[in-house]
Amino acid sequence: MKKVTSKQHAREIAASVCATHDWPFAEPVLVHWRPFTYRVWTNASSRGGNVFVRIRKRDGEVLEASITPK
Repeated sequence: MKKVTSKQHAREIAASVCATHDWPFAEPVLVHWRPFTYRVWTNASSRGGNVFVRIRKRDGEVLEASITPK
């Protein structure tokens, strides 16, 4: 992978993770900048059915990916 340089790039990686797992990638999507990672939440205005993806900035590695039950 290559270095994640923007919130948009992190969002694209999260969308790819959702597609791989057949999870919904629902708007609104929040991308939080952290010192070493990006944290991406989908369906952010709702409780349940949210996808959470934590991505390492250095190399784009997906460190964590999960979905909350509805």
